[in-house]
Amino acid sequence: MVEDEPLRDLTISGSSQSRDVRSPPSTKKASTACLSCKKSKRKCSGGPPPCAPCIQRKLECVFDLGRDKRRKVAVKRTHDELEYHKDLLQGLMATIRSSKTASTDRLIDLIRQDASLEDVAAFVDEVQETLREQGRQHSEESAELEEWRANLSRRQHSRSPSEPRRKALNLSDICDDPPFRVPARPWTTVSDDDELISHLVSLYMTWEQPFLHLFVERNSFLRDMNAEFRPSNLGFCSPLLVNAMCAMACLISDRVGVEYSPHGSQSLGDKFFSEARRLFELELGKGSLVNVQALILMYLREGASGRDRAATMYRYLACEMCKRLEPWQKALSTSPKEENSAERDVISFIAWGIFCCESLVSWVYGHPSLVIMPSMDKTWAQKGSEQFGNDQWTPYPTIRPSRSCHSAQVLQEFSFLSEIMYEIRSYEQSGDIVVGSQQDVETRVDIYEKLLNWDADLPAPLSLQPDSLPNIYHLRTYYYMSLMAILRPLQALPFLQLPKDLGSPKDLCFKYSKQAMSNAELFEKLYPLKSSMNTCTPYLCAFTLILRLNEDTDTQEYFTQACRILRKIQGNFPAMGLVLEGLQAFAKFYNVHTPDDAEQYFEGHGFDKSAVQDIPVSFVLPSQDEMRDLLLGDKAAASSGPPRVHVESIGDLISQWRTMSLDEDARNKEG
Repeated sequence: MVEDEPLRDLTISGSSQSRDVRSPPSTKKASTACLSCKKSKRKCSGGPPPCAPCIQRKLECVFDLGRDKRRKVAVKRTHDELEYHKDLLQGLMATIRSSKTASTDRLIDLIRQDASLEDVAAFVDEVQETLREQGRQHSEESAELEEWRANLSRRQHSRSPSEPRRKALNLSDICDDPPFRVPARPWTTVSDDDELISHLVSLYMTWEQPFLHLFVERNSFLRDMNAEFRPSNLGFCSPLLVNAMCAMACLISDRVGVEYSPHGSQSLGDKFFSEARRLFELELGKGSLVNVQALILMYLREGASGRDRAATMYRYLACEMCKRLEPWQKALSTSPKEENSAERDVISFIAWGIFCCESLVSWVYGHPSLVIMPSMDKTWAQKGSEQFGNDQWTPYPTIRPSRSCHSAQVLQEFSFLSEIMYEIRSYEQSGDIVVGSQQDVETRVDIYEKLLNWDADLPAPLSLQPDSLPNIYHLRTYYYMSLMAILRPLQALPFLQLPKDLGSPKDLCFKYSKQAMSNAELFEKLYPLKSSMNTCTPYLCAFTLILRLNEDTDTQEYFTQACRILRKIQGNFPAMGLVLEGLQAFAKFYNVHTPDDAEQYFEGHGFDKSAVQDIPVSFVLPSQDEMRDLLLGDKAAASSGPPRVHVESIGDLISQWRTMSLDEDARNKEG
């Protein structure tokens, strides 16, 4: 027998087969006997079947080659098995990567139903054959596409340097299919490309609008943007709002040429913002809901870009305009006209969205909200998201099955948390409060328990699951922010224990910071970090965990992850570079050693001040003595020992840095 001959795991031959009788080899002992000879304890001539004894007795000859233990045969068998599983794995990956959603879902169902490997392999082979057939059908189209791109490239290179050049789309741009189709004109003069505007609006509606930007009601906006343009009655869309929205969306777009600005020229996002600013000036201070929405977007866009001084102006203008619109909202909410019902629901939705956004923003600054709670009832909360039409969400620009994003329910819970945040800030600004006194602790515990009860009663669709939508993750983040907002002032009292065995405020804050970072890591695995809401978790956690870096390695790991995310999203949201700089300043003042693994995220995060003119120069790291004077003011001279600084003072730190910069500029001018 030749040992290198290909073998099968199970070889069967019937006695009725007409074959020449093979005499057993005289010089070699058979490596394994057939099952019949083994059972009868006869000497077997060996394979291939049939063996001589089975031929003589007209018996079925079966060899189980799996029992062949010779090294060379065993190695070859193992190699064949590995090749089989390798081919199956490659087929699985190709099916998931290239096939349609229905095929992928069917494959997952087979695996979950504990189907055999043979069944899975058969399905993969079927899908791959279908893909190969489609490839043959589209090969001619692909050749035409490549020729078109080559011709376009030649035409571009033949243009004169002064002639404007249009960048060729890459394959992902060509395959891009925005879920929301809207026209460019007459809403913006920056571009007449409907595909581009649809891309930006779809990005905004996918990653920003479903949570922090719920002050834009999606379906009403899209309906009016696709309707006939009527300057006298813009409804819920306006050129100002569209340009502000596109400027915001440019921050999170990966499309080539959207946010890139060669040679210091204006980026596309800057052009949309300049157009929005021009249109706002033409409004001459006119108060309207779409103007408020646009101003909030302009604030968020400039703030995310690191231009906080300029951004704050738009925030104040938006909040002031809201105050002027409050009597109109009250009149509308009490209107008996039934035809106003749908409009009332949308306006109420937007008003509560504005309040929620401002409540979160005011938390970042550590000040009370500049917008009071709306007087309009939450009529949309009882009717549900269906009243607004399409409430489906898909993670554009990737292609996955759509799911309901529960907009009305999310806003209802967001509103509750914002009311709690408003209550916290109002309490802390109410007058003579002695932090840590019995009355103060009791008040904070009451609010804290409201939050715990809210979490316990949260509807099932809004509870956090590993595959939850982004707005559910963001809702959970805001919950942790609210918990820490009420507990953080008590952290300076290290021996304080809350009543009812709730624990130490300091330990609870660290606990919620770590939970928030764990959720952020889960979110990052599911979705790209494209929403401005993704800046809140690492900002919140980094400035909470920094005080405990010297205590345990677990905290260092979470702090490092927070710094990593801040650095990662700095490309989309440049203001995170300022946060990283603030962390360095805070660590230096507190004499805290940041983890070695985190140091790489602090390197080279600064701004090019020649390109970004509005960055306060005071964000440069001051010396330790300057930091002490900055945070404590006149108290620094009277204090003895190391200063005690509250974590929440980081908002004041950034604000006072800006003030120091302005004072220093004034002194330089006087000198």
